[in-house]
Amino acid sequence: MLKFALLTLSVLIAGVAGAADVVVFTDSAHPVTNTGDARVVYLDRAEKIEREMSAGLPNDIDRAEKIVKDRLNTPDGQRMIEELTESSKDLMLAWELGVKKIPAVVVDSQFVVYGQTDVGLAVSRITTRRAGQETPGVTLPTVPSGRMPTQELLKKPLRVDSP
Repeated sequence: MLKFALLTLSVLIAGVAGAADVVVFTDSAHPVTNTGDARVVYLDRAEKIEREMSAGLPNDIDRAEKIVKDRLNTPDGQRMIEELTESSKDLMLAWELGVKKIPAVVVDSQFVVYGQTDVGLAVSRITTRRAGQETPGVTLPTVPSGRMPTQELLKKPLRVDSP
């Protein structure tokens, strides 16, 4: 019976992860595991890039400005600009979706599980809920008002407190 339950769980995880859009919002202090095909967004990435861009700059503003401009005109500088742009878009997406806590596993921009570092387990909880089965410890809070219209995508958020 246990083998059947584990097999069913793994099929559910594979099915949702393969067919659904799974985005995980976290930071470097909250590593996640079992990510499969999920896109993992590190919300502190912009801060790290800015530190990398400003590493070793002198206190003289004019010299520092010239060094930064020179750095940005290199292939590595262009890479940092692209990563900073992507990181900014990811931050905006987290804000638009109304992510309140990390890690947050978001499926199809409709369902979210907070506080679970095992992405596969979070996806299986969402799958279980979508199938109409109850999961102990899962609550369905209402979506707070006053959000941007795009945040209304989280119509039925699943919330699991930190394990």
